[in-house]
Amino acid sequence: VHFGHLEQGTLEAGQTAQAQVDTQRRQGLRRAHSATHLLHHALQKYLGDQAQQRGSKVEADRLRFDFKQRDAIEPETLESIEAEVRRLVSQGDAVGTQFLPIEEARKSGAMMLFGEKYPDVVRMVSMGDFSKELCGGTHVGSTADIGPFEIVSEELVSLGTRRIQALTGEQAREFQTSVEATAAAVAKELGCEISQIGAAVRQQVEQVRALRKQLSGGAAPGEPEKLPKPTADIAYPELRGMLREVARLLNVGIADVTERVQSLKAETAKLSEEVAALASAGEVSVDQLLDTADRSAGVPVVTVKLPVANANFMRQLVDRVRQKSDDSVVVVGAVDGERCQLLVGVSKGLV
Repeated sequence: VHFGHLEQGTLEAGQTAQAQVDTQRRQGLRRAHSATHLLHHALQKYLGDQAQQRGSKVEADRLRFDFKQRDAIEPETLESIEAEVRRLVSQGDAVGTQFLPIEEARKSGAMMLFGEKYPDVVRMVSMGDFSKELCGGTHVGSTADIGPFEIVSEELVSLGTRRIQALTGEQAREFQTSVEATAAAVAKELGCEISQIGAAVRQQVEQVRALRKQLSGGAAPGEPEKLPKPTADIAYPELRGMLREVARLLNVGIADVTERVQSLKAETAKLSEEVAALASAGEVSVDQLLDTADRSAGVPVVTVKLPVANANFMRQLVDRVRQKSDDSVVVVGAVDGERCQLLVGVSKGLV
């Protein structure tokens, strides 16, 4: 191979250099590319023939696949699609290529992309008896060579087009390790066993909702439900499914679950402090406030500084003073971060 310039220096005219293929990267590309064909097949099996490829990108042990689909894929269906790819990988079917006239390829049932222009002689890649696609890329010799397969995301790209990102080979193994590490970290944060993290995260989310509701004037939350009995051994597929469910509940990716759980815990502590502070403020006697009120032009002016800025409680306190006194002005204030909130009420007799 002739090079005009190399990173190490410049070649003289007529000199040659030898190019070498990065074998490890090449194998990763093969695994990801072959997995793309399996994924295409699985999508059409579970979503129908309309789930046609609209673009793809292949990197070493990583793939991105865009396809025609209007609605988000249900989690259960996505699990089935992933399981189908894994099943085809485990079968170890041969991957073969052949060059043949395009009409012959079409008659054999080879998948052709809409709008793509093909030459008179095409290269057809076959995998077992389930997949035939016209393709010029590099592939593994057997589906078993793809190794582990993990779908990491499914998202909207544009109207009518969705995208799946997945991992194969070494990157899939690293992802599996990270899933196990994340599950262990979440369990440690919540003080539960790994098999209990799904229920424990739901419990944490419900507690935050209940505290917010209480601060808005609702009833105090009841006792949280007990966590299910822990399971000693939990298989990886079940663990991954549980963590995916947690990620959907928290509306984050699996990699961000631990950080989101930490922020939930911090929010729970902050809300609990606010509830306690409001409970303390709620014990203030309206009669005492009126007795100690300043007077302006003979009118009692009640001023109260609350430890927590809660609009609902502030309104309640103003109404309690107005109901007790027909000729008062009441000013309630609270600090909210770097802001100050003030609420002023005037008794009906002064309006």
